[in-house]
Amino acid sequence: VAERDGLRDIVRQAPIPIFWRDADFRLHSVNDAYVTAVGAASPEAAVAEAAELVADAAGRPATAAARAAVETGRPQRREQVAIA
Repeated sequence: VAERDGLRDIVRQAPIPIFWRDADFRLHSVNDAYVTAVGAASPEAAVAEAAELVADAAGRPATAAARAAVETGRPQRREQVAIA
């Protein structure tokens, strides 16, 4: 239990957004960096709001890429360009 809690703390505090989806492709859990990236008030709020981190070039939500990955058995590649 202590090892699991330690790993959970590491993931929660990771500097990059991390998320998990359930079998229906809905957000199940997100870390603090994800919360910051989507501007949510908390991890629970991000999940409740289904706050997606990015959409693809066609404007489809991330759930579409997750579904395609499961259906095809192949990872889906998406790139985002940020200009500061």
